[in-house]
Amino acid sequence: MKKFSIFLFLFALGEINVHGATHNVPPGHSIQAAINGASTGDNLIIWQGVYDEDLVISGKALTLRPLNDGEVQVRSVTANNAGGIVRLSNLRVMTDVNATKSSLHLFKCYILGDVTVADAVDDANNDLQSVILQTTIREHLTCRAKRSWICYNTIRNSYLEGDTEVTGNEFHGRGGGGIGIDVNGTATHALIRNNQIHQHGLGAGGTTVTEECIGIRVNGGAKADIINNVIYECYLHQRNGSDSGMGIFVKSTTGTTIMGNALWKCYVNGQSGNSGDVCVSAPFANVILKYNLMGTSTFSAGIVRGGVINYESLTLPHNAAAFDNNGQPTANYVGSNAGPPDARYNDHDGTRNDIGLHGGHGYLPDGRTTDKPIPIQLSTTPAFVPIGGTVTIESTGATVK
Repeated sequence: MKKFSIFLFLFALGEINVHGATHNVPPGHSIQAAINGASTGDNLIIWQGVYDEDLVISGKALTLRPLNDGEVQVRSVTANNAGGIVRLSNLRVMTDVNATKSSLHLFKCYILGDVTVADAVDDANNDLQSVILQTTIREHLTCRAKRSWICYNTIRNSYLEGDTEVTGNEFHGRGGGGIGIDVNGTATHALIRNNQIHQHGLGAGGTTVTEECIGIRVNGGAKADIINNVIYECYLHQRNGSDSGMGIFVKSTTGTTIMGNALWKCYVNGQSGNSGDVCVSAPFANVILKYNLMGTSTFSAGIVRGGVINYESLTLPHNAAAFDNNGQPTANYVGSNAGPPDARYNDHDGTRNDIGLHGGHGYLPDGRTTDKPIPIQLSTTPAFVPIGGTVTIESTGATVK
């Protein structure tokens, strides 16, 4: 019998047994003072309130969370050389969260600025990890952790390295260009599935851009499995640029698979000769493109370019959308049971994969709001258990209460 491992991220990070003392921070007291007096493994329980502090956690791994899920607001959080995992739960951060030489877990946080996990290993060469779950990051996520799980969040755009799973997120560009999911480096293997990636466009005027307005970019020899995503409205409108206005841009890879995705309205308007202006641009070598649903707009030049062979995909009618803004299939949707036919990609009900956001079985459709345990697999190969089959779960060392 094949074994595989999972983490269970529960209703609160405190449900994962972290040994250490508990420090209460009542209103009018300083969170930073409590951090300074705490030791690695300790828990800080913070009473509801606005704390006008820039928190610095240096040389210790701590858990910070509100009392009884109250609202706690701080200015910023910085973790340096934690020597373990810094866990932040249910915090509102008015600017940025930065982790240097530290592992970082975010659960149900609201970050108005950027989140940066800067390193793959710490000074002792220990692998670092990042878990970002049910969190809003209003601006940019940079994650270079050796291993990361980025699931059921709302994020503007991201840059990722390492072994990473990106599941069930909304990457909403808010019309600011950029790249929704940017994976890079020969040590990177990304599983990108069941995400909604949209509005990474730029309007008329402004500076010339290069490699922007892209849903997903694979670069630097990275590997990626891009499965069951919806990508739309990645456009460059009446502005000069190059390699822009694309749903998926595979620039450099040692192995990328693109299956079960719906892409439309990825284009360039008003500027000729752009090497983007297409749903998928990828080379012939090292890329598999099959069982997708793609459509053009009034302005786009076509469906694919770059040499990649497009197998057994469907075409949307001109200017049509596959899903509405809530991620629901439009009327007469043609992507049902049209995704990859292999059993490991089957939907929850055991039928063939549906193209788009709700296809496959490796995610929870209500993962953004559920209070049930959320399984996130450690392997980038989708786990499949046939009806009536058996699976053995092998502990990873976490103690679940």
